[in-house]
Amino acid sequence: MNIPWFIEVPLGIHTKVLAEQIGGTGETAIKALQIGGPSGGILPYSDFALDYETAASAGAIMGSGGLVVLGHNRCLVDLARHLVGFMAKESCGKCTVCRDGLAELENKLLSLTLGKAQDNILKEIKELSQVIQELSLCGLGRTAVNPVISTLHHFLKEYAAHVKGRCPAVSCKPLIDFEIILPCRMCRACYTVCPTGAVKMRAGKERILVDRKLCTKCWACYEVCPFHYIRITSEEYQWKDS
Repeated sequence: MNIPWFIEVPLGIHTKVLAEQIGGTGETAIKALQIGGPSGGILPYSDFALDYETAASAGAIMGSGGLVVLGHNRCLVDLARHLVGFMAKESCGKCTVCRDGLAELENKLLSLTLGKAQDNILKEIKELSQVIQELSLCGLGRTAVNPVISTLHHFLKEYAAHVKGRCPAVSCKPLIDFEIILPCRMCRACYTVCPTGAVKMRAGKERILVDRKLCTKCWACYEVCPFHYIRITSEEYQWKDS
């Protein structure tokens, strides 16, 4: 059961109650929690009280008091990039370290999601985040890097995988591939729906293939296949429905 409406809860409520009992999300389907809005922080899912002291001790801030439940198919590197980009646009521009630092940080995170990162990128991201946090003149700049610092601390393996050109969440388009697996039933639904002609008919054992050069990673074939014979991979990683 997923409840779509807005729910106001008392400060101090436990995350397990909020996410599972009220939100109706199964424990195994939850990967992380984004707390306190864009600059609050991202923490691994566990049961703890949502209050100022507990959030601070875990490396986040309550901020606006919001909570977003994240599944295993959500790339935290890309989410951190998105949040930093939002905060960069919110910067007033008065101090250079916030104005230019956040833009540079977003570019470094973007290189990870594009599979174009250098080997020392994680060290650069960590150091730049610390500089922005320490030298920004106001609270916006000092907290804007919380999503990056918190995910680097708790989800370092996910960053390391992106350095190697892999996305564990199988979410970053440049790092994933679509393939049709046997026993494909040749219903041709994927062939019909593909907007770029990337799904091609072939003779032999593998009669339908995905041309990776033409595939735009639009997910249309995956969503339309009635038998779940479309697999999305990022090398050894494989995304599965929770």
